[in-house]
Amino acid sequence: MYSPKSGVFAWHKQHFGDQTKVGYKDIIPMFKAEKFNADAWADLFARSGAKFAGRQSAARPAADGSMTLLPETADLHGGQVRTEEQHGHVYIAAWDKPEDWVSWAIAIPAKAAYQVEAVYSAASGDSAFDVVLAGQKLAIRAERTTDWFSYRHAILGKFEIPKAGIYELTIRAHDSATWRPVNIRSIKLARSP
Repeated sequence: MYSPKSGVFAWHKQHFGDQTKVGYKDIIPMFKAEKFNADAWADLFARSGAKFAGRQSAARPAADGSMTLLPETADLHGGQVRTEEQHGHVYIAAWDKPEDWVSWAIAIPAKAAYQVEAVYSAASGDSAFDVVLAGQKLAIRAERTTDWFSYRHAILGKFEIPKAGIYELTIRAHDSATWRPVNIRSIKLARSP
């Protein structure tokens, strides 16, 4: 899309504008998966003889070393949890079942400590969930919010990452007894001394 010799270059310019002003990072949030059928996709891979089909990318740190994990890049696991967009924000929603969970692949460039922060809402009541990264777990009590669009910013705790690598950050219900639905707008890992 950035090479003038590519047919995609002209198509991009016609549909989105000049690449110097509107690039790939600007159109990523437009990608929606309304017609995506995971079963059909898996069948296609199986019929092709593929031995692997999975995630090929991971979130990487910004210039300041922090990472903001957004709903659009989360892997959603379960029958109900999904992303929605309202009031100008995309968020993880419909997370009513404690067996559903979410995850992100993240690339840690070197040994480091990260403070973990979340922007969430929990209108149905206090909820409990676990954030797991690099074999470490933070047990979180998410306090009730006044409604689904009154988001709370919370510092969840700290992770010590032992070495560079690709890791998976997961969020799961602590247990079914303490789980109440939550919406998540973002998870941030900020470098910590």
